[in-house]
Amino acid sequence: MKRVLNIAGWVLSVVGLIVVLGFTESELASKKYSDLRVNIHTDEGNFFVSTSEVEQAVKNMGYATGAQSVRSINITSLEEFFDRYPSVKKSQVYSTINGELMVEIEQRNPIVRVYTGNESFYIDDEGALMPLSGNYTAHVPVANGNIRVPFNLSYQRNYADTSGKKLNSEKLKLHELYRLVSTIREDELWNAQFNQVYVNENNDYELIPRVGNHRIILGDAQDLKEKLNKLKVFYYDGLNKTGWNEYDVINLKYHNQVVCTKN
Repeated sequence: MKRVLNIAGWVLSVVGLIVVLGFTESELASKKYSDLRVNIHTDEGNFFVSTSEVEQAVKNMGYATGAQSVRSINITSLEEFFDRYPSVKKSQVYSTINGELMVEIEQRNPIVRVYTGNESFYIDDEGALMPLSGNYTAHVPVANGNIRVPFNLSYQRNYADTSGKKLNSEKLKLHELYRLVSTIREDELWNAQFNQVYVNENNDYELIPRVGNHRIILGDAQDLKEKLNKLKVFYYDGLNKTGWNEYDVINLKYHNQVVCTKN
């Protein structure tokens, strides 16, 4: 008898759910589009996408409050539109039973600004390229020097993982810049100390520090953590004793060596 009651209760719950869902669909079909709510998420305090920009885009697509049912709004089309924004990682659009249209925007997070001759763009924390924005300038390290990579709007090109991919020398440089800046960001000291990466005429990577008048030559992008660990030991055991402006160049290119020079 108890089992029969349990089954009956389960059936009634399912029937109730179907009725509620049917009621919700019926309500949405007739409910007027009453309001637009925009929520823009960012982990790094970036403001590439503005609320007013999203609101205007929705209006430009023909959706006005009070003019149509919220059910008639093409949710998929709106999401595809916002996902094409180069500064947007992911969007989510949905409606509520109250007739509100909700737009959730997750922004991309740039980690370095790359200067290539007359062009400039960002690389984000997932290795994707981003153009500059008229709304906002991110406060991130810059990379310049011998970098000749034309920006071709390949926003979805991922320079984080290049396994199994053949890259020419310039695209490989973007991958190396991504790895280098990502490695710097993992360490609290280096993240605070370095604000510029320079690629010299020999294609060596140089770091320009915030504290000290020296420049640091890394060489290629191999063994980055090992080189930076050598530098950390030298900072604590060397520069703390001699002074931060004692040397002009600190060269980490060579295995198990730190070569310092003065002008």
